Order: sequence, then structure tokens, then C-alpha cells
Amino acid sequence: MPIKNYTTQIDYFKTIAEIEKCLVEHHALYINKKYEGILPVALYFMIIKDEIPYNFKLPIRWQATLKILEKAKIPLKFQNKEQSIRVSWRIIKDWITAQMAIVETEMVEMEQVFLPYLIDQEKRTLFDRLKDNNQLKKLTGS
Repeated sequence: MPIKNYTTQIDYFKTIAEIEKCLVEHHALYINKKYEGILPVALYFMIIKDEIPYNFKLPIRWQATLKILEKAKIPLKFQNKEQSIRVSWRIIKDWITAQMAIVETEMVEMEQVFLPYLIDQEKRTLFDRLKDNNQLKKLTGS
């Protein structure tokens, strides 16, 4: 089965605007993007809960998406850098909107949903910090 959104033609800047709108509607106070050249490769945002600022980083690893597109049994016109960037951003948008639906039902809190993407002062995510220090294995008891 091909990767979700592999045929999208929606410009990634339009998708990013949709993501930003969704985050603002859910009380994000600060949103920024990181670029490599002209390509947006990460989205940063902040929420405040109980007077505590939480900063998050959502990376867009379009290179990984490109590898999946190249392996998929799909037309060659969908197997390129531009398409992988569009697909990557669209998947992130879909994930965020699904997570916000769960937040709206009060089953989870926003900072809980994005916890792996919480960043420290060095702009490293909690997940990356735990992974690099072999803490993930300790959490599972392995």
C-alpha cells in the first residue's frame, strides 16, 4: 500500500499555514520555522500551561519520506524531492489535526501529545536526548 498523501499536489507552504492555524486555534503562542536553503525542515511552537512555557520542535525528515516513495510501487512522477516534502508536511498536518481532536475531547493534554518533541535550551527534543543517552532502553526495563 502506498504511503499516505503520496499524490498530494498541495504546496507545502499552504500545508504549513494550515498547521499554524490549527496550532494557534489550540493556544500556541509562538510559531517559527527552520529552513535549509529555501526548504522548511522543522516547525517550532510554544504553549503556556500553568504559567510554564513549553517549546516544541516538529522535524520534517523529507529524506526518509523520499526513500519510502522511491521503494513504493507508484508512478515515478511521485518519487522526487519536491513531492517528498509535500507529502511529509501533509502527513504532519494530518497527525496534528488528529492529535488536536483527542485534546479537544480532554482525553489528553496538549503538552502530553507533543512530549517527545519538547525541546531543551539546546533545541534538542526530549526523544533525541533520551535516545542519545540510552535512556529509552532504561524506561522499558531492557
